[in-house]
Amino acid sequence: MKKILTAIAFFAMPGAALAGSHSSVAWGGDIELGYNNLINNGFYLNTGVNITLETDLDNDVTATVTIGGNLNNSAGGIEWDNFPTLIIKTDWLTFSVGEIGSAADDMFNSVSGMNLNNAAIPDDEIDFFSPGGEMIVRADVEFGEITVAISGDAPNFQSGGPVNNPSIGISGAIGELDFGLGYDTLGDRDVASVVGANVEFEIGRFDVEMAYQIDGEGDSAFGLGANGRVGEVDITAYYAINSSNANEYGAAIDVDIGEVDVEVYWDGEDGAAPNSGVDLRYEVSGDLTTYAGFDQADGFYFGAILKIAKGAEFGVSLAADAGGEDHGPKDFKDGISTWFSAEF
Repeated sequence: MKKILTAIAFFAMPGAALAGSHSSVAWGGDIELGYNNLINNGFYLNTGVNITLETDLDNDVTATVTIGGNLNNSAGGIEWDNFPTLIIKTDWLTFSVGEIGSAADDMFNSVSGMNLNNAAIPDDEIDFFSPGGEMIVRADVEFGEITVAISGDAPNFQSGGPVNNPSIGISGAIGELDFGLGYDTLGDRDVASVVGANVEFEIGRFDVEMAYQIDGEGDSAFGLGANGRVGEVDITAYYAINSSNANEYGAAIDVDIGEVDVEVYWDGEDGAAPNSGVDLRYEVSGDLTTYAGFDQADGFYFGAILKIAKGAEFGVSLAADAGGEDHGPKDFKDGISTWFSAEF
């Protein structure tokens, strides 16, 4: 592992020569510097950086190593990922090690409102395992239009330790039908297993998705969703039946009224008051866009974003204090904010 990090550091040095003509080093990252009146000391800084080394090997094999990090103010420097991500890819096989997604979580697509959590158990959060900093070992094999993947977490992989909690995912297309399957032996918490399947297809002008999940304790969720366009109106709707939690449902329409893009949404669940809201977007010019909206639960927001260069923008916003919830399609913060952000 230290050798990999040393290699990345060497190849990333300005002016460093690459070992061969088929190798490359790419830098990428983002930065946001801003002010918000509800944050301690007012000012905040968010940064991220990725360094990727890619090389072409024999027999059409490509190897990629990526290391990422974020600025850590308390440590006074960059806090790097726990380990780099290594990907070896051929025409039919991809082998990956690092901070990547698990097989079932990537291959299965749920419908909005699906919830395996048991409402009678506090802090019960059940779903396919979604890694959060763990080392994952994964292999994806392609069979025409179908991909089969298997993964597991491997905290001691560097020292030859075992791969635990296998996760299996399958996705692909059969004719006009897209599908996904997932199986986890652990899930996000401590149930014995989680299984799921989803299909997607077209009916007239609408894309329709159906999905089903069940865990080892018998809790299940079924979801039906659809989205399409009728005339000048985009329509989205969903309904989810949850065996151990409230059923959830909702709908939204998106339409242009003159120069203003208007989205109106409504969401509800059994036994609770529904929530609704509206989002407005107006493009003043090619570089300046304004936003406004209101949500019954989170309150109002106003914002404007000015593009000042490729990948760089300046923004201002005012939003109701909703306890840390983001507002609108641009995720405006509570309170008064102004910021500069850039991608490179």
